[in-house]
Amino acid sequence: MLLATALTRVFEVQLPVGQLQRKHARERLPATARLLAALSLALLSTACPAPATSAGHGAVDSGTRDGGSSDAGADGGSGADAGVYFCDLPGELAGATVPDGFCVRRFAQVKTPRVLAFAPNGDLFVASPKAQTPGGASPGLGGVYVLSDDDHDGVADAPAQYVAGAAYETVHGLLVHGDTLTYTLDHGVYSVPYHAGDRALAAGVTATQLADLSPLPNERFTHTLAMDAAGQLYVSRGQYDNETCPPADPRVGGVLAIGPGHDVHGDVVVTGLRNPMYLSCAAWPSCTAAGCVKSACYANELTGDNWDTLGGSEKLIEVHAGDDFGYPCCANRDVPAVAGADCSRTSVQITSFPLHATPFGLDWDLGNAFPAPYGGGLFIAFHGVVGSWVGTGIRWAPLDPATHHPSADFTNFLGGWGLGGPIRGRVADVRFAPDGRLFFADDEGGAVYWIAPRTMKRVAN
Repeated sequence: MLLATALTRVFEVQLPVGQLQRKHARERLPATARLLAALSLALLSTACPAPATSAGHGAVDSGTRDGGSSDAGADGGSGADAGVYFCDLPGELAGATVPDGFCVRRFAQVKTPRVLAFAPNGDLFVASPKAQTPGGASPGLGGVYVLSDDDHDGVADAPAQYVAGAAYETVHGLLVHGDTLTYTLDHGVYSVPYHAGDRALAAGVTATQLADLSPLPNERFTHTLAMDAAGQLYVSRGQYDNETCPPADPRVGGVLAIGPGHDVHGDVVVTGLRNPMYLSCAAWPSCTAAGCVKSACYANELTGDNWDTLGGSEKLIEVHAGDDFGYPCCANRDVPAVAGADCSRTSVQITSFPLHATPFGLDWDLGNAFPAPYGGGLFIAFHGVVGSWVGTGIRWAPLDPATHHPSADFTNFLGGWGLGGPIRGRVADVRFAPDGRLFFADDEGGAVYWIAPRTMKRVAN
């Protein structure tokens, strides 16, 4: 036993690359020493059977409700399966709260990660704007970075700078589709080539402009992107609080269809929004009286900040061509925010959230990777109240199988983040990885994390 202990030790390597965290590295042992260690451990395991429970599953750090399980045998906490589950990996977070049967791990440190997008091979693209966001997030790196995990140890490898520099200070929206990486800047939507495994843009490549988003009155730079099942690309354009009723231009505070066949400035799909943050599409039919389209696209609408007395609320909306949600004239259907406004035809949201809750990124567990009752649900990142960050975290809701709309109220899934801790941070985006884990970005804490069920197996090194 002493021999095995002496011959196996792990040390941690910290490589200062900007604000990004590097991996753990394991010191190589001479071949003879590794053989002796393995023989010693084999003798020990024969003489001393494994304990009935494993601290890697049943125990949690002080102050942590990291989804600890009391049934180690059910989630591989001992015996031959030990180490094959994501939650076997080290790094449980003190203060993080998730439902029983789940764990949370930090994947990487990245300054001001605002938007996440996965490539099909599992590489994670992160937008880090250097321009200060309207909600006051600290200036980031000014670029798009790639986080990979080639050795499958649950922690990001050395980060790769895909594109960065002065031209990318307002980068925000991200989308990886086919052989293209698409991103937004304050004044436009651009695409550059991407091939599976690329972690830097090839030298000399010039970006292609897909849409001209030249500034409009009261506009924000924090655009987001989504693509439906038919390949149609959408971009959001938010605005600051104002009372210009009717709006001077329906494109500001709208969702636009862009790309081939559309106006260079985009064609209006939905208007009458204040800040339709974080678009997302799912591949199931979306039907209205006018007919059906191949997929449903949702957006979180951050409505008028001063509408408390009007019963204003944040909104989850479905993107239907021709919808008008009334901003700034109407707080809701039949609820004028400006005297004399006709709100009888104002479009109606899927569901509402309390004003100032600030719903941001959203994604569905389309692969049913999570166990019941969470499998197939809709998960939303809440940025929380501006200034206090109260309410930041992740909430989820099950979906009606017929309408794909939430069939129950949204309830807490992740907690522990906030201005006062226990983890100082603010959740901004959520995205399911190809392997089924749920990743989320903390733009104020400067980190990316993942959540996995304790029954989810990982790919071996």
